[in-house]
Amino acid sequence: MSHQILHTSNPTLPTPPQPHTHHPPVPPLPKLGRRAALAIAAAPAILSATPAPSRAQEAAAAAAAAPCIADLPLEVDQEQVGVVPNGTEFVITTGDAPELDASALVVGRVVDGMDVLGKIAAVPTVKDNTASPYFRVAKLIGDKRAVVAERGFNRPYTKILITNCGVIEQQQQ
Repeated sequence: MSHQILHTSNPTLPTPPQPHTHHPPVPPLPKLGRRAALAIAAAPAILSATPAPSRAQEAAAAAAAAPCIADLPLEVDQEQVGVVPNGTEFVITTGDAPELDASALVVGRVVDGMDVLGKIAAVPTVKDNTASPYFRVAKLIGDKRAVVAERGFNRPYTKILITNCGVIEQQQQ
């Protein structure tokens, strides 16, 4: 089949025939912002993916297999987040803490005042919401609000201030 080119200053070709389709055309998508479109595109992939175990989880599994001191009801460890030096935070756990790995440093143990620790442990904390699909998408697209919210997970709603502390020598029996 040959196409005729018209002898004008702007030559044109005839339009090609439209292919025959048996399906109605897809309606155009509504106008969304770039982040919303990314979130919609990423959500199915996030919801169907199973996360790989983190380095801390792998280390915790290895630490669980190692022998430990079973008679201590508490572990105290120092938490370091971000760029060094950033201050010091001590964590007192009153039960099993599988998130602590072999690199957790035990710096002491409680010899008196377990009732006070029970009251501190009873203070309500911010719910960990990392399993939420909305949170996961926000982290994926780099929403800074998700990073800030993640820092607050498992933190107490009220400030706990230690006003008097020290080292108590344990008496030998």
